[in-house]
Amino acid sequence: SISVAARLVAEGAAAGLVSAGSTGATVAAGAILVGRLPGVARPALAGIFPVGHPTVVLDIGANLEVHPEHLAQFGVMGGALARVYLGVEDPVVGLLNVGEEEGKGRSLEREAFALLAAAPLRFIGNVEGRDLGRGTADVFVTDGFTGNVLLKGVERMASAVGQSLLAVLGEEDPALQAALPAVLPRLAGLRERFDPDVHGGAHLLGLRGTVVVAHGSASRRGVANALARAAEGVERGLAAQIEAGLSRG
Repeated sequence: SISVAARLVAEGAAAGLVSAGSTGATVAAGAILVGRLPGVARPALAGIFPVGHPTVVLDIGANLEVHPEHLAQFGVMGGALARVYLGVEDPVVGLLNVGEEEGKGRSLEREAFALLAAAPLRFIGNVEGRDLGRGTADVFVTDGFTGNVLLKGVERMASAVGQSLLAVLGEEDPALQAALPAVLPRLAGLRERFDPDVHGGAHLLGLRGTVVVAHGSASRRGVANALARAAEGVERGLAAQIEAGLSRG
């Protein structure tokens, strides 16, 4: 069904593809059947992290191993996504690394740093995991292995913090019980903010059409939001914006 949907997008019979199936199969179908934009070496999965200052992070799982030039392209593609979905006119792009200083990291990050600095981007340099959500950058660029670990770590931490708060609020403390009517609605809003179903899914960027990968455990609501996210990408010309950005490089 993923291949059929990808062919429909390639033929123009469908505006976009949403899949809650195998990420690997969806990435392959997107790259081979929908097709890559001119000059794109590797499509990348990009997610929007709702931690504090919403931040685009890519790659979050499409490419476990990359080359420096791929990361430079990810920066351009992530910037386009930030403009379309976050409304940031001139997104700040950072390279996820183990330190802020230039020269940090593996040869991958050191070489990518120079390429990103030369790209048509507002590149701020290296950023660290602790900068996520602080507004340091609107886009975090990394390889798919690191990005996927970051994604799952943030998801688990959000769940653990929520469970801990509920456990504390369940204690038989008169002061806590008196505060519950005011606190619970706020906690519900916080839970909503981190719910994967609310955000729909991750965009597979760098293709000639719109492809969104939904969470494998997505509910009906999650799939509906993934469809809405794909429709928004089509309506706002996300693929065309990415192509224009890459052509400037």
